[in-house]
Amino acid sequence: MKIFTEFELREQYSKTPFSTFCLPPDCRLSPAAVQFLNDRKIKVVTGEQNSPKPEHMTHLRGRDLVDKRHPRIRLRGKLDTVQAQIIDTVIEMEMLGQGQMARQLKELLELSRAVLRAEVTGEELPEPGFAGLNSDAIRETSHHPEKHIGVGHFLPSPVHGRMMSRLNLLRTAVRETELEAAQAFHQEDGGNKRTDIMETLNRMSSMVYIMMCRLLAGQYSIGDGTME
Repeated sequence: MKIFTEFELREQYSKTPFSTFCLPPDCRLSPAAVQFLNDRKIKVVTGEQNSPKPEHMTHLRGRDLVDKRHPRIRLRGKLDTVQAQIIDTVIEMEMLGQGQMARQLKELLELSRAVLRAEVTGEELPEPGFAGLNSDAIRETSHHPEKHIGVGHFLPSPVHGRMMSRLNLLRTAVRETELEAAQAFHQEDGGNKRTDIMETLNRMSSMVYIMMCRLLAGQYSIGDGTME
């Protein structure tokens, strides 16, 4: 029989705070572990209770149940929305014959999926890249589009058309997701537990802005390559 100790629970809680602890069958808690859970008003779910999941709760990782308002669950919801918007925009660009834009958006889709996978599993994200640019080049290009693309910073407006509007909606969705990540992984000392996720989301919004600048500069054209 496995006995969960206070040390194990404290270590797990420090990484991912939880409001419910699912005690597997044939396991029990040490007295100190029970006190740890009681002090934090963490509900212990045991035996047959492990099977039904309350509607207001969901799994964070493995058996860990959290309220659906948990910051990391909110982040996952935003990532889901971003992926849906990217897919919808890819379809529209393909219909308009914008092959290059669609392919670059697919790069963005793969990055968003990598972020979600890394958030769930805890794995480290590699440095983000886009259209042959590394992380530093993405930042430099988005900060100085007049130097690298030939257009200055601009505010999107109706005169820029439908494609620009769709890209801008996607950019704002990624920015909102970045803010959710900042909240989800905030540390009391002002730092962030997942700087890899923060960097990737930040660069993703910059990637979309780069696409917007390239569109404004006339660097995309209809029929620009065979679709994958």
